[in-house]
Amino acid sequence: MTLTIAAPQAVRGHGHGRDLLWLTWRQHRAMLVFSALLAAIETVGLLLSWQVLKGVAACPTNSAGNGCVLGHDVAISLARWQLEAVAVLPVLIGAFLAAPMIPREYEQGTAVIAWTQDLSMRRWLVVKICALAAYFSALLLVVSIAAHPVSSQLARLAPSPQLSGTFQRLLFETGFPLNVAYGLFALAFGVLVGSLIRKVLPSVGIALVLVVAVREVVSRFLRAHYIPPLHKVTAADTPAEVGKNSLVLTENAWSTPSGHVRAVPQDCLSSRHFDQCLHSAGIANRVTIYQPANRLTLFHFIEFGLFTLLAVAAFIALLALTRPRHR
Repeated sequence: MTLTIAAPQAVRGHGHGRDLLWLTWRQHRAMLVFSALLAAIETVGLLLSWQVLKGVAACPTNSAGNGCVLGHDVAISLARWQLEAVAVLPVLIGAFLAAPMIPREYEQGTAVIAWTQDLSMRRWLVVKICALAAYFSALLLVVSIAAHPVSSQLARLAPSPQLSGTFQRLLFETGFPLNVAYGLFALAFGVLVGSLIRKVLPSVGIALVLVVAVREVVSRFLRAHYIPPLHKVTAADTPAEVGKNSLVLTENAWSTPSGHVRAVPQDCLSSRHFDQCLHSAGIANRVTIYQPANRLTLFHFIEFGLFTLLAVAAFIALLALTRPRHR
């Protein structure tokens, strides 16, 4: 399947990059201004939330006074909502800005007129997407910098298992600089989906579902295995200490004295004397499989590289599926 796309009517002749940038601004100025305002509001909110969390951390345990403006639970809830907003920003860029970009030209009937000029389609596409990518990368970078201290404070304060470690999904995905890579992927993938579907509403819906699905697959099945995990062996009745903020994949693996890992016999699961049952079955050790906390930054950059490569692949696929019209 190939697409026939050329240059917009507003750009003539050799199509200087300055003219293309001006055209991009004219076409998307409302969304660009709205995105900048949204990013500014989110950044200010994150900075305020950081100060509140610092105040909560400085309060005496179980104290409602001493200058504590918000209670512990309220402060954590507000911070969590803000981080969830940070995590969803790249998805919105892909679904509501990138996906309708090409379909809108077809639905408004401007494709035939706008894409029949002498400018190379590839140059139009490259300049436009690169300009938008640079713009949104800058916005997401600022938001990510503001989100980083909030994530760090939240990891120390949150009592729930879902928010108590930096490897937990919300805190991991709002870590610096992942949002930039998520945004690049969503932008390139959204334009690719729109170029294939050519209808605004279906493109928005499909891009939204697919971008979320890719991030879900990475989160559930790939992230914990970027690097082979460590194994810590302890006595069968002794849980392993793997350090704060480590990602525990399992602490219910068991091994024989020779080191052979095996499952717990079904009879032991219902036995009142669990430890004795394990010993009778020849199980001497508990094996904890985990990713240590000191790998967090490395995992961030691995995932940053993964989504950047996916963005490049989507952009290359877009160029391969499009060609200029030969006059």
